[in-house]
Amino acid sequence: MRITLYLLKSQVELAQATLRGYEHFRSRALVPPPDGSMEWLLFVRDTPAHEVTWFDYLSPIVASSEERPPTSKSAGAVLLVKAHGRVFAVTFGTGFHAIDHADVEPDFGLKVTANCIAANSLTLAEARGLGKGKRNAMSRLALPGAMFALGLLTDEEWIRKFGGQVVIDGFARSAKGADSLQLDFDETFALAELTTKLRRALDLYESMSYRDHFPFLDYFRRETDKERIAELDARIAECMRARDPEVGFAMPDEVEVVADAYRVSRYRREVPLSQLITEDVYSAIDTLDGWQDPLQCVKIRPLDAAGQPIGSKEDLRRYVVGLVRREVDGTCQDYAVTAGAWFRVDRAYAELVDRYLADHILDLTDELGLPEWDDEYLTAHVEGKYGEDRYNRHSCRQRGYALLDQDFYRGSAGERVEICDQLTPDKKLICVKRMDGSDKMSHLFQQGSVSAQLIVSNDDYKAKLMAKLHELDPAAEFGEPSDWTVVYAIATGRPGPLKKSMYFFTRAALRTHAQSIRSMGFKVAIAKIDR
Repeated sequence: MRITLYLLKSQVELAQATLRGYEHFRSRALVPPPDGSMEWLLFVRDTPAHEVTWFDYLSPIVASSEERPPTSKSAGAVLLVKAHGRVFAVTFGTGFHAIDHADVEPDFGLKVTANCIAANSLTLAEARGLGKGKRNAMSRLALPGAMFALGLLTDEEWIRKFGGQVVIDGFARSAKGADSLQLDFDETFALAELTTKLRRALDLYESMSYRDHFPFLDYFRRETDKERIAELDARIAECMRARDPEVGFAMPDEVEVVADAYRVSRYRREVPLSQLITEDVYSAIDTLDGWQDPLQCVKIRPLDAAGQPIGSKEDLRRYVVGLVRREVDGTCQDYAVTAGAWFRVDRAYAELVDRYLADHILDLTDELGLPEWDDEYLTAHVEGKYGEDRYNRHSCRQRGYALLDQDFYRGSAGERVEICDQLTPDKKLICVKRMDGSDKMSHLFQQGSVSAQLIVSNDDYKAKLMAKLHELDPAAEFGEPSDWTVVYAIATGRPGPLKKSMYFFTRAALRTHAQSIRSMGFKVAIAKIDR
């Protein structure tokens, strides 16, 4: 048996009005709870059957015009329980749609799960990217194992959901949780035992023991200050009004379903979207005249393949993915919004990342002196298909470097890899990108780490690199990996050194890839290109 459990905030009352769309639920009479200190109320919703819309596409080939489309229906229930001074919601079927996110204690299920499983008893984890272009990923293990086996980027991603085998006797067989908590029991479990389970869940929620095995759960902390959240909302809305391409949109729902399309609306006007592409969402807001308050007045509803709604209509705010930097007294604090929640980067973790960059990543800006990236000049004076192509040609001609941009290594397994963009006579592998987005920066860092790995593991790849180096210095030898430096050359108009001007999540990604590159013996450096 499985139950899904929410801990509601302390001000929430035990009442039908707590539910979203409560008027659609009917109360059911219950026997008194076995524990006299506990109260419970059950509300059930039956939905009428509806015809599926996808049958419209099949009807032209159906022989009889009198054939009726198939129908579908769903039902749900919510059991509200007051125990140990708090109100809980236990949901069944589609009852989770009646839970208002604003009433739920965030990370309740995540913390309970992290405190009742062992470091080597994980079976699943879900990561949500903090920034546009970052992945959302669910990873599962066939057998319980450690976090590293799931392959998620705990340094860069919010670990939103955790799951594994419970190691606390008598609590549950397995658990997984995000804001909600799902517990699997043996068939012998009965709701009469609920008060004991709720007491144990509360104790686990309040415990900090998870930090011993899963410290990364605190790397990105939810912002709870309402005034700060309002300020951050206003700033991300301004970014949207400026049509900032760095803002993205993604479905927030923790239910494991995939939306086939979306309906964006304001009042009675609607705009259909097949995907949540940033510019398409901006255009929909244009059509709906929703820029005055886009986060609240514009709504989104996901649809399934049949064109039927999945869950409830949500504020656009719940779908926004973006980054904001806030500076107070000369100190920068990075924030990220995703799934309707704001996160601030833990200061201790930020200091750890910045200390690594200071100690292990060289800044070769002055030594290399790479030419300025002037798009107007490059377009007028340098041939090339796009800006980066023109810049690399211009830089190599001016500095006497070997050009490798778009000069791919093609391996037998279908590999198609750029060694780097520019190669110097003194064994610097320069990878070039404009700082136009965190997604592009991740691609840049990956280019360097993949290339370093292939240099030490693939003789053909290494031979291609040496052939290019011999064009610059016929007598050159490979030497040792420590003779080589992977240089990330980043073009930006932001003032100050690169290590200060990059968003935190870009710095964290750089650290992750630099650790991989340095583990293979190479040096890692950055260089700023002025724009």
